[in-house]
Amino acid sequence: HVEDLLADAPVPWSYEARHGDPAEVLCTVADEYDALFIVVGSRGEGLRRALGRLVDPSISHAVIQRQHRPVLVVPAHD
Repeated sequence: HVEDLLADAPVPWSYEARHGDPAEVLCTVADEYDALFIVVGSRGEGLRRALGRLVDPSISHAVIQRQHRPVLVVPAHD
């Protein structure tokens, strides 16, 4: 599905499927490609408020804490 969505993108791209802890995998891939920055989506504030401190840190926060490179967090779509 991702390949179909990006087929006409006007920029170079590649797609890889990896398994593991999402934040760890994102950081590993960013290191492998020497990425300029990482873009991740937020999971939305509604869930965070509803579950409060019982929720593990979000993927975006985990990536931010582990990375030396900039991380752009894109808000969840309503």
